[in-house]
Formats: sequence, C-alpha cells, structure tokens
Amino acid sequence: MRKLIGLVLGLSLMASAQAADFGVYGTAGTIGLGGGVAGSFNSHLGARLGYTSYDYKVKDVESSDLSFDGTAELGGLQALVDWYPFGGGFRVSGGFMENAKLTVTAKPLANTYTFDGVTYTTADVAQARGTAEFDSFAPYLGVGFGRALSSNGRFAFTADVGVAFTGAADVRLNVTCTPSAVVLCDQIQDDVMAEQAELQADADDFKYWPVLSFGLSYRF
Repeated sequence: MRKLIGLVLGLSLMASAQAADFGVYGTAGTIGLGGGVAGSFNSHLGARLGYTSYDYKVKDVESSDLSFDGTAELGGLQALVDWYPFGGGFRVSGGFMENAKLTVTAKPLANTYTFDGVTYTTADVAQARGTAEFDSFAPYLGVGFGRALSSNGRFAFTADVGVAFTGAADVRLNVTCTPSAVVLCDQIQDDVMAEQAELQADADDFKYWPVLSFGLSYRF
C-alpha cells in the first residue's frame, strides 16, 4: 500500500511539474467498467490513475465436494506508468492494480454437505460460507496499442493486454453447526478445515489474472 501511495504521489508531482497534456478516459474489460485521469509528459512517457468495478455473480460453481453461489468483486484502483519506446502508439505499461475478492455460500446438494469426503445433512449444518481474498494490490505488466491521450486530436481509442500478478488467494471456509449437532460439531469443524486445505491447494494454482481492456480517452 505504501508503494502505491508513493507511486501516486510521485505521478502527481511529475504531472504538476512537467505534464504537457491531461485528459480523462473510460475503459471496459476483464477488470470491470470505469475510467480515470491520464497525463502525457512527453512523447515517450505518460501515466494513468483510474478505478474500475464489476460484481460478477457466481452460481452453481462446483469445487472439490461443494457447490457455491456468490459474488466476485473485480476491479478497484489502478496506477499505471506508460512507456512509449518508439514515440508512437505502442506502449509498455506497468504499475499496480487493486485485487479482487470472492465471497460465496456453499449450497447443500440433495440436502447434504460434503466436507473432506464426509457427508452431513442440513440437520447438522446450518450454513457454510467461504471467502477468497488476495493481497490488497497486484503488480501489473502489459502492452498497449493507441496512445492513452491523443497527440494530435481530442479523442483516442486504446487497447491493453497484460497480466496482473495477483498471487494465490487466501481461502477461508466457515461452517455454522445447527443446535442439534452439538456432539458432531467438533468433527464437522475438523472436516471443514481439511476441506479448506483442499480448496486452498486448488487456489494456489491460480496466481495471475489476464487483463484485456478497451478504452476511449479525451484530451483537454
């Protein structure tokens, strides 16, 4: 977080001292819908500070022994530096992006829940909820086509392709036992922890988020 704040402050100081052009942009892609402000310092260097958001509904997704419904919150704050090595429309972009968060509720299958291969009924389990949380911010590296701000007009179309290095999510699975399952509850919780470990092992295989976005900018 400190690195991101430092980057934003650094960009702000550079912009106030050097920027020849400012503008705004809108964008849509795999990290949601949103927009932000852009600065062009010279023909080779620019920066963007933006925000995107999109809530993706997760429904009937099966993982391990469970089926989940929930919401994936995509997008967030983005701070990017754009380098145009040839002074034209091609650019290399790097910076930070706010990470996603997933919150889900496990659904009983045929009135049963299965944790670590052990089946319990809805008479034993009142609710099962899970979360998958990443680090607050992910480094980003990508390439882009089209200048973030037009050099000879007001409007510009842009496209970005890259990867956010999210790291593996931290998976949590929490289960509430029914009042009638007091005797079983310790065993249920042990099986839930084993199931959580399986889900974590699955999540450890996913450490990157593909970024594809298209935008339209306006130079002041």
